[in-house]
Amino acid sequence: MLNPRINYKKTPLIVIDMQADYYPSTRRKGVLAAVKREIKAAVKREALVIYVEYSQYKDSARTYKSLTNITKNYTKCIFVFKDEPDGSAEVIDFTLECDIDLSRFRTIRVCGVEANCCVEETVKGLMEHYQNDDVVFHIVEDAVANPDFPVKWEYIEGQQGQCRIKRKAG
Repeated sequence: MLNPRINYKKTPLIVIDMQADYYPSTRRKGVLAAVKREIKAAVKREALVIYVEYSQYKDSARTYKSLTNITKNYTKCIFVFKDEPDGSAEVIDFTLECDIDLSRFRTIRVCGVEANCCVEETVKGLMEHYQNDDVVFHIVEDAVANPDFPVKWEYIEGQQGQCRIKRKAG
């Protein structure tokens, strides 16, 4: 159960689509380890952790147990299920249902796969929703998988709202 006492000074983490056997890129060298470091760092700072998964795979392909075991007994952790690459609406709706106002955070860290699809689309959706707020989204570059081509991060950064690229996990 989610602890309703969320400290808005603690930077939360959104982990997108780190489902075992769903994307081959979750197994790309270094990505899984970097995402693990991000989750451990969020737990250490007692921050909110949000796992985002495709709802159609929730019975078969779930987030790696090696990741969710880090938050197994952690009370500031939620799972959000989405139906399309952009999971921003589901993240916004579910956090509000849990009485969590993401606009109160100054920074939100994001990691996961695919950088050129789900991560990019979700961050763009969140940035659009929170464009009038002072929320900065940090995409942790070594904790996102990008299998085919470089993401046009400058496009994301050019949107209303703010997005910064953090080079290393942790």
